Amino acid sequence: MDASHQDTPTADAHQLPSGSSQEETMDSHDMQDTTTPEEDDENISSPWIEVTRRANRRSPPPQRHSAIALDETPPKSALRRGSGPRRPKQPPLPMEDYKVGFRPRNGLSLAKINPMHPTAAIAREAGIPNNPKPFQLRIDKEQNVIVASTPSPAIEKALETLQKNNVGGNTYEVAVYPVAPDNSCKGVIYNIGTDCSVEEFKAVIEAPGYEVLCLGRLRSSSALVITFKGKKVPFYIYVHRVLTRCYLYKRTLAYCTTCHQSGHRADVCPNPPETPKCKDCGVTLSGGQHECHPRCGLCDGAHTTAA
Repeated sequence: MDASHQDTPTADAHQLPSGSSQEETMDSHDMQDTTTPEEDDENISSPWIEVTRRANRRSPPPQRHSAIALDETPPKSALRRGSGPRRPKQPPLPMEDYKVGFRPRNGLSLAKINPMHPTAAIAREAGIPNNPKPFQLRIDKEQNVIVASTPSPAIEKALETLQKNNVGGNTYEVAVYPVAPDNSCKGVIYNIGTDCSVEEFKAVIEAPGYEVLCLGRLRSSSALVITFKGKKVPFYIYVHRVLTRCYLYKRTLAYCTTCHQSGHRADVCPNPPETPKCKDCGVTLSGGQHECHPRCGLCDGAHTTAA
């Protein structure tokens, strides 16, 4: 989801700032001026401007050093820094398709297997017939997750029942989670308690002018993530008929406390160490007590990661 501001046509939502858009509009008008410099000269009527123009024509053109001699070293300002090769962006999945995500467990590394194996294994475990293109897969090797896309709601239901996956003769557990549609955004509300289930909250949440697609608890905390249809998150919603502040949900950088590498979570770690490590300081736990000095794996600060 990719919504960076909360804006809405109603009074219950953020509004985009208008100053920057006006400046960009003015700049674009200046840059897109259809009058050429020659036409400007022909339209000049002030005498002093006409005299200056004739004087400039009579004066010799200034000498410009546009090229750098071959035996000279170009200045540092003339040297361009290469940005390096950019990774090509994958084409988007069909917007109308149903999408299901899979997180393999038990140390399965998607970067080390044949990408053709998960397709046949998922179809076999979910009981999906091998008809032409029942679904397509996207493998995220960095986050170690798989996203399946299908136009069939029946196949989507079958994919949601997947609990294990057999790859290379080994069986791995699979955690299935719903993937929000492309035309959607997420908001989050805090301090709502843990005494009610997600299904109970869905029945008591009201967002006038917005459509709630799904919601889920943020791990085991008292925060609730709500997925709305469209690209606008409401500023306030009603929970049990109480006006509640709704914030824009922003994705955080995943960090694994098992192998102490960023990019994936601990529950889907593809490279778990043989000897466990302390999740706070990263010291190998050999069985005895150790003096723990927390170290952040993201900024290398003297605190626990993401604290």
